[in-house]
Amino acid sequence: MICNIIFCIITIIISISDIKHKKIPNSLIVTGLIFSLLFSNNILSSFLGVVMIVLPLIFFYKPNSIGGGDIKMLAIMCFYLGYAKTLSAFVIGIILCFIYATIESKRSVSLAPFFSIGTISTLILTGGFII
Repeated sequence: MICNIIFCIITIIISISDIKHKKIPNSLIVTGLIFSLLFSNNILSSFLGVVMIVLPLIFFYKPNSIGGGDIKMLAIMCFYLGYAKTLSAFVIGIILCFIYATIESKRSVSLAPFFSIGTISTLILTGGFII
């Protein structure tokens, strides 16, 4: 459970950077990646997540859409959470982002905070946190 808390803190720090600067520094990405690799529960599921979630986003990447930092954050999530939990966090984050952007009439939104919310929600729903 302590690893889950630390991972969520890392995603929150990444989110703050994305909100303030519209950029996710590589130093935060590297920190998250090292932590994720060290504490990954299932490396096979992690790599499956990268192949099934991250690689398609790279191939369909267009300027002024999902940013490179957001894709790197998803890779970190894949390495730590594995495929199924990352997919859950991704879907929750995208749905919340869409709702927020629609209500606020925004065309450009930082995605990292929504991925963080998705990660925290997924960990709560799957028993990663005791409430």
